[in-house]
Amino acid sequence: MSDTHGVLRYEVIEKLKGCHYIIHAGDVGGKEIIDKLEGITKTFVVRGNNDKDEWGLTLPEYKEIEMYEVLIYVVHNKADIPKDLKEVDLVIYGHSHKFINERIDNIVYLNYMI
Repeated sequence: MSDTHGVLRYEVIEKLKGCHYIIHAGDVGGKEIIDKLEGITKTFVVRGNNDKDEWGLTLPEYKEIEMYEVLIYVVHNKADIPKDLKEVDLVIYGHSHKFINERIDNIVYLNYMI
């Protein structure tokens, strides 16, 4: 998920219940959003271009996560994905506010907003 911008609707919380992990690709909108998500399950998060408060600036710009033998690269803006990115299986990003699911050079690129 991405681009919550400080709003976490009830419907989203309900949809996330039962997930093993949550990955938030930035523009969180405040620590309280991550606290709510952590109340559901383990949450990974990166900083978005709007996460400029003191807490937001502590977030990493990107994360590499290995999950079930899948290497995942998480970043907020697709423009910030390294051009030589090769050894990952999945890239999760946000920023565009558009659903995207595409495969390029054997890497799946996913922008999914709930």
